[in-house]
Amino acid sequence: MNLTTMKLDDAISTATHLLKMKESFLFVGPPGIGKTMAIKKAIVNANMAEMIFHPAVDDPTDYKGLPMKTGPDSADFITFGSLKKLQNAKVPTACFFDDLGQAPTSVQAPIMQVWLGREINGKKVSPEVVFCGATNRRQDNAGVGGFLTPLIDRITMVMHIGVDAKVLRQYAISQDWHPAIVGHLGFAPQLLEDSKPSREISKHATPRSLEALNRCLKIGMNNYFHLVGCVGEEYAAHFKDFQRTYLELPTLEQIVANPMKAKIPSKGNAGAYYAVAAMIGMSINKKIFAKLTAYLERIPPEYSVMSIKDALERDKTVRDSKEFSKWVDAHRDLLGDDSDD
Repeated sequence: MNLTTMKLDDAISTATHLLKMKESFLFVGPPGIGKTMAIKKAIVNANMAEMIFHPAVDDPTDYKGLPMKTGPDSADFITFGSLKKLQNAKVPTACFFDDLGQAPTSVQAPIMQVWLGREINGKKVSPEVVFCGATNRRQDNAGVGGFLTPLIDRITMVMHIGVDAKVLRQYAISQDWHPAIVGHLGFAPQLLEDSKPSREISKHATPRSLEALNRCLKIGMNNYFHLVGCVGEEYAAHFKDFQRTYLELPTLEQIVANPMKAKIPSKGNAGAYYAVAAMIGMSINKKIFAKLTAYLERIPPEYSVMSIKDALERDKTVRDSKEFSKWVDAHRDLLGDDSDD
């Protein structure tokens, strides 16, 4: 069954609104695509406190409290720790159940009562608390078994999340990832979005595995076997070919030293243009803006615009320079609605 999926940025926007309206939701998707990061971002966007539970490693009694004697002939379940905080929350708080689908039925059942009944053994959950969760799918080989239908029915909205190369590329720029990964995400986004796990014990391309690739590249682990170990055979082969385009590129130092004579990629080599645009976008600042944009004027304008947008994603202060204003005026027709951002 093919289910309609949402892009991650749309899911974040939807989740933020639901949290503000005190409505619950569940993100469903394959491992490593950024579900947890997206929910944490939505919680920040909604200006809420965060409490996170990992029900896959919890016991059913974790959602009842600790049995204690309360009198000569009486006993009760006493809440403590995080459960106590759910009862006493004084500010808007998102209670996030991560990897909920990996929890056994015996744990899902009490969570079901907490989620809708908003009680822990007769003790009320604070009205400031909103519930949300994330899970992998059954087909992901991630240990997800049955999912209680009454629990799903208690959730306001279930969103199936797809991989979004554009959102990952923006994140990669903001986190100063290796320029080769940034360039490749722009050049071949479908390789990430269409990547599927195999039945073998091997990696495949996901946002999480590309983050691992970034760490390896930054410590000099760059041969083909290293790439395969991070992102799998198919993605590694294509990425290695893309890396070879760097042999055709000038270094950043060469461009800054002589922007009008530094080598430009051969005509029609889209991969090299993506690579040089990403390299400049990840390096540009107010001090060298004029020299790098002089070089960008020599390459096709769509790559020049991409490079400047990447630079702004990484460093908003670039727009404060006189050279930036001049560049915007000269390229307003290509920037469209973005020219006033």
